[in-house]
Amino acid sequence: MKKKRICVAESFCAPIKIWRIMRLSLFFVLVCIAQVWATNSYSQQTRLTMNLSNVKVIDVLNEIEEKTEYFFLFNQKLVNVDRVVNVKVNQQKVEEVLSLLFDDYSIDYRIMDRQILLSTRNITNKNTKRTISGNVTNESGQPIPGATVVVKGTSHGVITDPDGNFQLTNVEVGQTIVISFLGMTTKEIPITIQTNLEIILSESTIGLDEVVAIGYGTMKKSDLTGAVASVKQGVLEQTKESSFIKSLQGRVAGVQIRTGSGEPGSGSKVIIRGANTIAGNSDPLYVIDGIQINESDASIASPRFGDNSRRNPLSSINPADIVSIEVLKDASSTAIYGSKGANGVILVTTRQGKKGEPEIMYDGSTGVSYPSRKIDVLNGGQWINYLKDWLLMPDKKRIVYGYFSDWFFFENAGETEPSKMIPRDVYALPEYNWQNEMYRTALRTTHSLSVSGGNQYTKYSASIGYNYEEGLLLNNDYSRYNANLKLNHSKKRIKLDFAFRSSYSRYTGAAQSGDGYNNMGILQTAVISRPLIFSNPLADETLGGWKAPTENLNHVDRITSSPNVSSHTSFNYKLLDGLYIGTTISGTIVPSRTTEFYGKKTPWGFYLNGRAAITNSEWLGWANVNTLSYEVNFKNNTRLNTFGAFELNGSRYENSSIIKSNFAEETTGVYDINKGVIFEGASSGAGLTRRASFLGRANYNMFDRYLITTSLRADGSDRFGEDNRWGYFPSFAVAWRVSEESFMKHMEQVDNLKLRLSYGRTGNSNIPQFRYMARMGNSFYNDRLGLVPSSMPNPSLKWETTVQYNAGLDLTLFKNSINLSGDIYSKQTTDMLYQAIIPAQSGFKSQWQNLGKIDNKGIELSINTHNVSTTNFDWTSGLTFSSNRNKVVEIGNGLDEAPIGAGYWSLSYIKINDVGRIMKDQPIGVMYGYEMEGIYQLDDFSGWTDKTGTLEPNDPNIPWQERGWILKPGISDASGIASLRPGTFKFKNLDGSEDMKITEEDKTIIGKSQPKFFGGLSNNFRFKQFELDLFFDYAVGGKVFNSTKFELEGAYYGEYYNITQDFWENRWTPDNPTNEYPTYSNVGYYNSLAAQPNSYFVEDASYLRLQNVSFSYRFSKSFTKRIGIKNLKLYYSASNLFTITSYSGFTPEIDSGAPLLSGFDSIGYPRATSHVLGINLTL
Repeated sequence: MKKKRICVAESFCAPIKIWRIMRLSLFFVLVCIAQVWATNSYSQQTRLTMNLSNVKVIDVLNEIEEKTEYFFLFNQKLVNVDRVVNVKVNQQKVEEVLSLLFDDYSIDYRIMDRQILLSTRNITNKNTKRTISGNVTNESGQPIPGATVVVKGTSHGVITDPDGNFQLTNVEVGQTIVISFLGMTTKEIPITIQTNLEIILSESTIGLDEVVAIGYGTMKKSDLTGAVASVKQGVLEQTKESSFIKSLQGRVAGVQIRTGSGEPGSGSKVIIRGANTIAGNSDPLYVIDGIQINESDASIASPRFGDNSRRNPLSSINPADIVSIEVLKDASSTAIYGSKGANGVILVTTRQGKKGEPEIMYDGSTGVSYPSRKIDVLNGGQWINYLKDWLLMPDKKRIVYGYFSDWFFFENAGETEPSKMIPRDVYALPEYNWQNEMYRTALRTTHSLSVSGGNQYTKYSASIGYNYEEGLLLNNDYSRYNANLKLNHSKKRIKLDFAFRSSYSRYTGAAQSGDGYNNMGILQTAVISRPLIFSNPLADETLGGWKAPTENLNHVDRITSSPNVSSHTSFNYKLLDGLYIGTTISGTIVPSRTTEFYGKKTPWGFYLNGRAAITNSEWLGWANVNTLSYEVNFKNNTRLNTFGAFELNGSRYENSSIIKSNFAEETTGVYDINKGVIFEGASSGAGLTRRASFLGRANYNMFDRYLITTSLRADGSDRFGEDNRWGYFPSFAVAWRVSEESFMKHMEQVDNLKLRLSYGRTGNSNIPQFRYMARMGNSFYNDRLGLVPSSMPNPSLKWETTVQYNAGLDLTLFKNSINLSGDIYSKQTTDMLYQAIIPAQSGFKSQWQNLGKIDNKGIELSINTHNVSTTNFDWTSGLTFSSNRNKVVEIGNGLDEAPIGAGYWSLSYIKINDVGRIMKDQPIGVMYGYEMEGIYQLDDFSGWTDKTGTLEPNDPNIPWQERGWILKPGISDASGIASLRPGTFKFKNLDGSEDMKITEEDKTIIGKSQPKFFGGLSNNFRFKQFELDLFFDYAVGGKVFNSTKFELEGAYYGEYYNITQDFWENRWTPDNPTNEYPTYSNVGYYNSLAAQPNSYFVEDASYLRLQNVSFSYRFSKSFTKRIGIKNLKLYYSASNLFTITSYSGFTPEIDSGAPLLSGFDSIGYPRATSHVLGINLTL
């Protein structure tokens, strides 16, 4: 059959089928052209406006899909959409946005209709492959040898050399290199045209594979079953504190640190998970490179005159030498230390040598410090008006003293009426703000120099350091010299370690608080002393016989010197694979000496014509630990590690002192003490403590998921009799790494999830020696010396024990971006060692007994986040939260409450035991007194009488100060305590008595020292070579008894003393009938409502403080290479910049030094605000 053809022209004729095909093809072409036109039209018409910061690429793509009709197609394994970008566009085409996102990262994009296809660019140009070189350092500028640098998604990588340098060949533009190192945050860097990189790795929140110190060994973080917190070197570098303990404040959950004194070289109170005991202290055990130190044991010779801040032997350690600090908190972690670990354990690891050429590091800084706060008191003009006002009080006999003629005069001769007194021209008298006179802007400087290096077998590290700080008080300073050496040798089966640490510390300055002949010390007189002194150049008798408070600074020679030497030698030998035997010998000696001389112009020397004292002390501690350990790895991915040891340790102390007075000539002072005519006394003492221990521990790891740790320690102490000498302290802990289970593999956002449970028991034997047996003492009878029993023995004395339960969670999310660790705990202390009051019929006042019970329950939370991590910018944050509830469950002997032991001085007349109580079902050491209801007002009285009996009752002509006030019925009546009048304190009638009489039965709890919760907040920012770190610490709740306020606004008024501006301006007067502030005390401290401890003097101790700010600039590697050094950093650091608080004293952070009532402020040494500039370099 002949096919039909369509002839278009003579020259062209085609079959109809072909034409149809062509017609159909033309149709599709036209459709495609139309579609393309439509697509281009939509693309041309679509405009995007976005302003996104620190978001991932995937978030930008989602934003485009939401704002347009486009949707994206891509392979997430090939296209990195987790990259963090900043996008700011205004009415731009989608192509321009895509170009901004992908042009520099070798990603192609194709727009097809409403679809956008993303794919990796096919690069065939050999020039896109390049060699990438660089240097990897930590935040301190130190090179990181052994860091891994690998192309992401491949096995192509290298390791950094000892100087942190690397060179990686055949890297394509658009690929990403990954830099990682144990304990550091992993960083990813996309490769563009840049070929030389300077990479800074920041510390991670303890990586899972990082090794941390535990008792008698180390362990991977992932294998821990107990509650262990770690602080790394970078934190210590930022704070620039002279003591590493102060650097921990607010940074470790569950650890409360109170720095009650701002004196250079002073110690801090450290409490881990609440106080365990009502006897002794709650200080933790410190282990410095394996050497165990208990702060209360290694004490420094105490001055004989006045109370002083804590002298901490740990302040002899140079923070620049410290690499890491681990805090063991739960009993499963501390039980391995037995009785020494009852209050927690702090492990300190110092710098060690490393393989490579010698590396020299220097850090030097200088700065200034000044009081962060002063108490606002009256100036001279205000004070003279106050004095006249005060002299109008009923105790008008005071005006008969002749020295008041220096302040006032009477216009008419023979006039005696106080209200007629006229103030003299005080502007002609010397006027002083004693705080300005006695405090100063102080200088400080620190220098540290270290060298380290080694070869394959032997590594060394040596350092020297110098620290000098002027105190805020005149003639008060602290200096410290350090020298350290560490050697580590390991070859074949032998491992030998040696460490030597030495320091010399020197403190100067007069005693700060008063006692004996000087009821008030320097710190008190600086605030309380009146601002005017007589124009007469002779001694001002109204100041107690010395001319001015500054005399106590200028005529004192007091020096405390303390060398501190310790050494540690360990030897380990590998018997078989996994089987090791070892021995360690360590020792510490702390001799110290204090010399004091107070001249005739000082309060301590005035009455005795000069006083001198010499005190010597020496403490020696030693230990020997013999160990056997075995580790085996089974084929089914399980591991067993066992450890056993026998430990012997002991200590010896000696002390002596002599006091003499009445010096005719003061030139040689204490250095010729024989010139003192009066021999006041001498004393000496010595003691020896020994302890033997057996201990063992086993760690079992099954499949890296199920972890078990158990330990047992037996301690034998000479503090108890033979029947109770040994104490046994077991622990058991389990952990489950849930994130390693197969059902968790699809949850890629969870990097680590571990649940922990633990139980443990620890003990305490911290009591004086030989209390289980009878002791003898001297006694005189008919002028003859003899021996008599001096104590009641208790052969039943036994170990105080603490049982603790802990449940914890460790969680890491989003590729180590969020790290969370939380714990809840409960611990109970029983058989507390306590010096109990016993019946007088026994012939003794007290006896050491086991009685009482204390509970501590709490929660801890630590969160660390890596918010942003790019090539040039990093931002990390940290938060700690701690809350502890302490309760005395039982006191013993049927008691519901007991006063705190006497002997703790505050100012002059009120003591801590006047305020503090130990009460059943309450925290340790609550504040006890009257609860203030308000102020007596005129309306509370029905009338008045004339005390002189001259005028009729209610006669308005009766002078105010001569009125005897009559209280209305139904008003609380404190007349049994002191005379009443408008303006005095009104106390609550809490016992419900119908007569409304206020008695001892109306006293109640008026405050608790313990905060409700406390912690810290940190933020660290790094932009290129710049770094900024901000750290806040805080406490919420908790009260302070402000005895400074007690003296300035309560009972201690008059011609001797000053008062605060706040009290002067707001005090009660008939014209200002406030219900919040009292009027002046009408009589002396001994008979006034203002002298009664009450809630008016209790203040909220909550605060938020900017504790530390550090800012640094690190010079680039290219610059440091040109000048011939490895690293160079300049930095600025400031501490205690501001505090937000309602507390009226120097600082709400109070440590009275008394273990049972820390929140008692008797005017401590002010905290300093400091500013430091420094340089850090490595050669």
